[in-house]
Amino acid sequence: MNLEQCDTELIPPLGWTLRQVRAPLCDINETFLQLLIDLARLPAEPQSDFIAQLREQLKHLVEPVSVIAARAPVLLVDIKFRDREWWKRAATEAPKGRLPPSWMPALPRQRALIVTRATLTLAWHLARTDRDCCVVLLGMSVAVMDIMRALSLREIDRIAERQAGHLRPRWEDRPALWRQVLGAATDTPGLARALALRSLQLSFAPAPLRA
Repeated sequence: MNLEQCDTELIPPLGWTLRQVRAPLCDINETFLQLLIDLARLPAEPQSDFIAQLREQLKHLVEPVSVIAARAPVLLVDIKFRDREWWKRAATEAPKGRLPPSWMPALPRQRALIVTRATLTLAWHLARTDRDCCVVLLGMSVAVMDIMRALSLREIDRIAERQAGHLRPRWEDRPALWRQVLGAATDTPGLARALALRSLQLSFAPAPLRA
C-alpha cells in the first residue's frame, strides 16, 4: 500500500476534505510513528508509560511505517485539542522562559518541533475550513476550534515553537487501540473503518475543563 491507496471514502461525509488533506495527514502520522519507534529503540528505560506498554511492538514492526500511516484515516497526534483552558492560555500568554518538559527528552527537540508545527498548521487550516472534519480527523473540541480559528498563522507558529513539549500520541491512555493501529497483517479497510468510528465516538466524549 502507498499514499494513493489511503481510502478517503471510509468517512463518506468527509470524503472531499480528506482527499485534500490526505498527504499532510499521512506525512504527519508517518513522521510521528518513526519518532515513537526511535524512542522505543533507545537502550534506556522509557520515560513514558505509553512507550513502555508498546515498546516491543514498536521495536519489531512487521509493516513499513508508511503503510501504517496510510492505513490510519485520522491524525495520530494530539496537542491538547480537547482542552479549552490550555488553548486560551497558549493563545494569550507571553513566553515565560522555560519550555514545558517533554516526554521525549532523549530525542532532539527539533524533531518534536517539526511534527508540532505541521500538526498545528493542518489543525488551523481545518478549523477555518471544515469544522466536521476537524472534529473527526483531529478529535478537536468545538471550543478549541473557535480559539484556533481566530489565531493568525504567525501566532500558530509561535505556539508551536513554545509548546512542542506538549506533543502527545492521540489516545495515549488507550494502548489497546494503538496495538490495533500498529498490528500487522490486518484487514485494512475493516481496521480503518473501526478506527474512524472509534475516533468519532471519542471526539464526542466530554472534554476536560482544565489542563
